[in-house]
Amino acid sequence: MTGMMEKSREKCIILSTKDVGRCLAVRRAVFVKEQNIPEETEIDELDSPSAVCDRFLIVSSGVDVGTFRCFFEDEKTVHLQRLCVLPDFRNRGLGRSALAFAEKYYAEKGAESITLNAQCKVMDFYLKCGYTPVTGVFSEADIPHIGMMKNLRSDPDPVPEDPAGA
Repeated sequence: MTGMMEKSREKCIILSTKDVGRCLAVRRAVFVKEQNIPEETEIDELDSPSAVCDRFLIVSSGVDVGTFRCFFEDEKTVHLQRLCVLPDFRNRGLGRSALAFAEKYYAEKGAESITLNAQCKVMDFYLKCGYTPVTGVFSEADIPHIGMMKNLRSDPDPVPEDPAGA
């Protein structure tokens, strides 16, 4: 699956990939180098090529500038993880485009919601993208996080039809 995102201020392509190495290169630059998360904490079982998760690259002008991964928590809920954009490419709308892509992609696969654990320092970004907090603050990799969720259904509580036709 490939998506062209032109809503962002910068044109980007979002690629579904099995190339874990390309995703890890971006994540190492952001999480390990920039945020000082130990590599043994950052890289986990979902980074195995055989892991059941979808991996995506954000590519701008032929350069891998961001990544994220997703997996179904249950039949209707997708969990998004490790969304990151390289420092030189931030504030260009690429993260917002990645979220919009994931939301559309998984809604088409039948997902009704996306959950994620946001670093508290970027919680406002997710709030602006329509995500709502669903947990209190907790620590992940010694960084404060908060669980967030977005409903993907266009009509979250449809009014049932009256079988009597009233």
